[in-house]
Amino acid sequence: MPPQEPVEARICTSKLVLNRETMTEAASSSPETLLKQRVWAGRLPVVFSLDPNEVTTLHAPRPFYAMVPRMSYLVSQTRDVVEYFRDAAPPMSAIQGASIWFEAKGVPLHWHLPFGLLRDLLCGPGVDSDTDLPWAITVHFLNFPKDILLPCDNEQSVESHFMHSLKQATFLRMGSTKAVMALPEAQQTQIWTSISQNDYESYRQATHELHLDGGVDASALRHLPLRVHLDNAPAIQMPVAPLQNGREKTLLEVLSYLLPDLFSSATFDAAPETDAQDFQILVHGIPVPADVSIVELYRNFAYADGFLYGGTPHDTAARLASNVEPLLAETRAHLLHKEPDRARASFLRLPELESRRKAYLEATLRDFYAAGLFDVPVLLTFLEALPSWHWTLDGCAVLHNVSSALRAPSSGAGGGGNALRALEARQRKFPQLPLAFFLLKLMSHLEGSARVRAESYWYAWVSPTLRAVASGQPLELKILSRTGRSEYRQGDASKEELLYAPGNAGTFDNDRRNALCWVGEGNDNEMATWPNDKDRTKAQWRLIPSDVHTDTFLLQSVKFEEYLYAADYAKFKKDARGKARSRVFTWRKQAESPGPAGKWQLVSLSVEERDVFALYNPYQREFLYSPTADLLDSKRRHVLTRAAPDGAREASTTEGGAMWCAWRISPAQQSSMERGVEAFFAKKYPVAVEQLTQALQDLPDNTQHVKCFAYRMTANLRLRRFDLVAPDFQAIQELGGDKAAIFHGLAHLWEENASYLAAMANSSPDLQIQAIEISTSPENPFFMRHQLSKGDDYFVRRDFQAAIVCYQEAATCTPTTTSSSAENSMEDPETTRQRVRAYVSCAKCFFALDESENAWQYLSIAHDITGVSVEGEAAILLWKGKCRRAQKAYDESLELLEKAFDRASAASAASVGLSSSTAGAPMSAAVLKRSILMEMKVVGLLRQGVYDTLLSTDENGVTTNGNGVKEDREMGTSGDAEKTLTQMMEMFHCPLSLELMDDPVTTPDGNTYERSMIEQHLEVNGCFDPLTRAPLTKSQLHPNRALKQLMETLLSDHRLGLLLASCST
Repeated sequence: MPPQEPVEARICTSKLVLNRETMTEAASSSPETLLKQRVWAGRLPVVFSLDPNEVTTLHAPRPFYAMVPRMSYLVSQTRDVVEYFRDAAPPMSAIQGASIWFEAKGVPLHWHLPFGLLRDLLCGPGVDSDTDLPWAITVHFLNFPKDILLPCDNEQSVESHFMHSLKQATFLRMGSTKAVMALPEAQQTQIWTSISQNDYESYRQATHELHLDGGVDASALRHLPLRVHLDNAPAIQMPVAPLQNGREKTLLEVLSYLLPDLFSSATFDAAPETDAQDFQILVHGIPVPADVSIVELYRNFAYADGFLYGGTPHDTAARLASNVEPLLAETRAHLLHKEPDRARASFLRLPELESRRKAYLEATLRDFYAAGLFDVPVLLTFLEALPSWHWTLDGCAVLHNVSSALRAPSSGAGGGGNALRALEARQRKFPQLPLAFFLLKLMSHLEGSARVRAESYWYAWVSPTLRAVASGQPLELKILSRTGRSEYRQGDASKEELLYAPGNAGTFDNDRRNALCWVGEGNDNEMATWPNDKDRTKAQWRLIPSDVHTDTFLLQSVKFEEYLYAADYAKFKKDARGKARSRVFTWRKQAESPGPAGKWQLVSLSVEERDVFALYNPYQREFLYSPTADLLDSKRRHVLTRAAPDGAREASTTEGGAMWCAWRISPAQQSSMERGVEAFFAKKYPVAVEQLTQALQDLPDNTQHVKCFAYRMTANLRLRRFDLVAPDFQAIQELGGDKAAIFHGLAHLWEENASYLAAMANSSPDLQIQAIEISTSPENPFFMRHQLSKGDDYFVRRDFQAAIVCYQEAATCTPTTTSSSAENSMEDPETTRQRVRAYVSCAKCFFALDESENAWQYLSIAHDITGVSVEGEAAILLWKGKCRRAQKAYDESLELLEKAFDRASAASAASVGLSSSTAGAPMSAAVLKRSILMEMKVVGLLRQGVYDTLLSTDENGVTTNGNGVKEDREMGTSGDAEKTLTQMMEMFHCPLSLELMDDPVTTPDGNTYERSMIEQHLEVNGCFDPLTRAPLTKSQLHPNRALKQLMETLLSDHRLGLLLASCST
């Protein structure tokens, strides 16, 4: 309800009511029931406020006060709050509640946690103090933090999550969920209703069969449902037995088991009482002593879902980990000592873990892993034990980034001996196979977004060769030394010769079979094609890992099931340079292993072609190859091993030069779809489109077509073949749309293309899902949008001349639309808005080039367009004001800016109830108003002549010599200061719009943007940095407080200008 009486009076009144209710029931209740009633009677006074940035009315609504039960959930208790703020908030999305979220002290509140626990985690034990009550909570209708909060469609999502937790708790306590599953639907509904209404008696009746009233004996409990939260990190939950040696465990014993590094008996015994307080756990806002029985604590203080929640508040967690580096060092030390469980416990003590986990994982893993100090299996065990699968994948990304950087072949290394040996040593140190098997394991049991992410890593990181190895598929090995391939030229694929194991005619003796390459029949110009009448399985091999923690394998012939090895006897004749060479056989005794001579290491030779390797034999210290001169007969060539050339020398050109030991190792049978997906992740989009088109013809199952359509339309989108995107999008819609994409783990591709189509589609409803044609013809209805997008791309890269060309083409084109039925028909509003935007964008470019007169001309053209919107007029007037400011016509500039502010205010009032996410909109009315006010402030300071004094080096505003005579260098000093000041002002502009930034944020690459601008870009255009094209998400944006403070100092206190002026002398 809105406030009608002082908040303090209302809080006190509520407390009195609660006390009277408790006292009335106490006479007829047992001590356990009375305590439960008191726990359920706990309420928190809360003041809800709408985020000021989301207010769409002229006046912000007054706060909403409420008493929220500790046992309840935020979503179920805020129906009235949402309704109260609805009229003053942005329009809600089509899915009820999907965009509504709450925060306190800048921390998003998890809707799936009990309300009392949220308070404990953020505020600690000071619940009864008047200093922080009522609890201030901000309501948001926009920018739902998907990276932090679970998606919440509506209140049914909360109920479903609650029932899931209740089933988990029941299973832990009883070993089965039958008690919950057997409850009638009406009784299950009564449980949730009693929680929403905070009715303990109704809840007690509905859960009688579950024995949640504390009456069950401790010996009947299999495990205690317990969840411990450290700050805002995910819950720590492990099965906890309630008894030890026939007695009930204490809280300290349980915490010592869950978090051995944080809670230990020795710590509590040795530490004084003041130090022990740092380790307090809060339950329902009460600090719990360490020696309390965990069973009694559970009986009396369990939450409604059957779990006992304990939390370490934010301030306490900060004290526990006030110094990050010692905790990181402790985590690394545990990993060095191969103690992943203790490393996990240390890692979870780090502060602000949810938001800073990627930086912590990188600091923990990167340098020590790069130095080869960590054991890979220990690292993977540590990552698998982290509380979130996304955290696990973050750690995998760190390992992959390090290994890919250090495994990469050096440019120009070629096949020189030193380079090849160094490459082999590096890659042996950073194997790929463990991570490949780990990802395959994760994909087998992950669901949702984590599975999508793991699958994308599986294709992006793991070569098709290793994917075949991990899944047990046969492979074919083809030597590349005679294809003419080099670092600068693709080879002739028809000259790739297959490695195969011959039949009885190719045996060396009773125990050994020669390994040969098939040359082909005919002269050198013909293809080395395997004959159709020969058994192809002779040329197929299995790479069987000899150790899953390294990249060493056994090569087994599919046909004969014999292992390939490099013999240390019966040496082959020396080569032309006098180098010894070893024969290569398969060991014909299938039951016997060839020993260490049969182990081979894969050495990746190319970053672009992920299936090109050298095969190194560690036992002989030699590489597998097939010499050009050593033919067995006209159809077959010997396969041998030899050491790398001496020093930096390469093999001769007749032996293939740098490619003398290069083999293409690819799956023997790879479907068109697999080849298409591999090409997609290798960014070979034309090949991907070709193969996926073939796959659509080869695959009879329509469900597999969804995958082909999704990857093909995304490949076409990235090839800028815009006319081919919508047909595939429509095809997926016919096969199930977003649900089909989600089922196949391709929701990310669906959303990428859906966002593009939504941004590019015309306002006409019948064009929303039709084929979108973007071509070079100005008559095309979407040419204007296409040119605007190209111009925006040049603009953020500061290539203003190229941007002007694109904007001019967009501004002057005449698109043909289905709606133009008559020659004299008026231009539709959407086209007009885009045309105005094109002219204004041209003006921005000229303004950035210090050509304010040209900018003014384009703005005047835009202003004269019939049907320009109020918001568009405000933007035009704003930039006209900027032009006059650049020309030092400050009075006229202020007059234009005042008009711009009036138009922006009118647009803001008119936008109430309308969507604020119009595709392609340059700025919302709220952003316009902020930009105009900032510009007015700058113009006002310039108009008052404040900078005239600041741009000189003494208190009187002039520079004089010792005799009091002004020096000629005064103008030079002032000019330098003005230049410095101009450069500083340029830094304050957002590169997406040239507006002065009100809320600057920085990316991991160091680029700074206005928050609203970059967030709009991420939502509309995709998750990448517009300047660097590097991957970027909202969660990676961090406030640039230093820049904001500089702006405030410059525009308010003027001290920065004085500082700059003094520095310029």
